[in-house]
Amino acid sequence: MNAGGVISSGLGIARQRRRDYASSMSSAAQELIAIVDALPEDKAREVVDFARFLQQQSGDREWERIVTEQRAYPKLEQFAAEALREGAAEPLDPSTL
Repeated sequence: MNAGGVISSGLGIARQRRRDYASSMSSAAQELIAIVDALPEDKAREVVDFARFLQQQSGDREWERIVTEQRAYPKLEQFAAEALREGAAEPLDPSTL
């Protein structure tokens, strides 16, 4: 096999891997990639920034759910009670750090 054959063989493998990867993505992900590929770089960057914003909001909602959850945390409550029983702590002395 000549060098051209090796290169075209390698490209064929790369294309197949890309097709295999694309088939494992959701249709929304595939559509988003096609849209971003068709946009100029600055507009594509805006789409990515917006996607990151939405991703962050999703994480924020999850933390809000965790914080407002009316669930008992016995180990945390025990730790807090022990800390309160110890009383106020002495201020840190920077010269001893």
